[in-house]
Amino acid sequence: MGDLEYALQVDDDNLSYASLEDEYIHLPFTKRLWMERQLFMKQRKPIFASLFVLVYGAMILFRNIAFYRYRAGPRLKDLGYDLFPEFSEDAKEITDVPMIALNVVTVVVLMGALLGPHVTGGSFNNRPHFVNIVRRMLCVYAIGHSLRAMTYLSTTIPGASDICLTPELLHPPKSIAECFYRIHSFNTGCGDLIFSGHMLFVSLVFLFTLRYGASSWGQPRFGKLHCSLLVTCVGLGCVQAVFILKARHHYSVDIVVALYTVPLVWYFYGREIQPHDDQVDILLLDQQMKVYKLKSTIAQIFDLACILSYLLVIVFSLLLVVHGNFKWMGL
Repeated sequence: MGDLEYALQVDDDNLSYASLEDEYIHLPFTKRLWMERQLFMKQRKPIFASLFVLVYGAMILFRNIAFYRYRAGPRLKDLGYDLFPEFSEDAKEITDVPMIALNVVTVVVLMGALLGPHVTGGSFNNRPHFVNIVRRMLCVYAIGHSLRAMTYLSTTIPGASDICLTPELLHPPKSIAECFYRIHSFNTGCGDLIFSGHMLFVSLVFLFTLRYGASSWGQPRFGKLHCSLLVTCVGLGCVQAVFILKARHHYSVDIVVALYTVPLVWYFYGREIQPHDDQVDILLLDQQMKVYKLKSTIAQIFDLACILSYLLVIVFSLLLVVHGNFKWMGL
């Protein structure tokens, strides 16, 4: 053929890898979902391992052990508390509003991976995918929570919130065995301070927006959209830090440690553990799409529903961990 784009040929229909890549540049939503399915199946082990650490480890086991070991004591002297007066009881209800707003930024970036332009920078492999973004975020989030647990389980310091200063209001697990299954302590736990889980998430949203915020929508890096998302992250992060201090949920040291630990973990993960996102196998995708098109309409709808359910379960689990407890589920 002589043309370099047709160098890799598919034996069955004499198509090249490059020509198949061209075929998928303007992808209908169905083909994008099949791409995400392929990436999900390739990366399901680290995804489910991260979810296990986050849902069971960070939300149940680690926090229960911290609460079991906790002993109420006087509140420590803190610079942030000197600078910011404490919220009233009613005002404490808005403490998590900035972090909830950051969920919107997260959704915007993730939706760009599904709905945005397929190719950025003129190359098929430059396009970020939904599953790749979630996998990187979940893995770093799980590592961060594991490091956080190692820190607050090593040394127990007096609580910052009013409930953690009053022994009569505390109802910790009665034994180590109970720590492995109890979920009641989600809304009343103490002892999980250094470092802040809220600021872990806030920092992570900024970092993954810095990496994927522009490319997910096919926009230039540090263009108007990208800068708007980054400024929003920084602004909401600063407000969240102040709100945490005013609500007396954490000490200033919890925030400071999170702000330098999370970027270092993100950098190490991206450099040593997963330097590059997984790529879609176009030849395999083409074969899968041929089989898919031979199925009945009902079977096709069922396949798409299964793929969407994979993605929704991942996102729901992530939001569950971000919220930090089951209160909003009525448990």
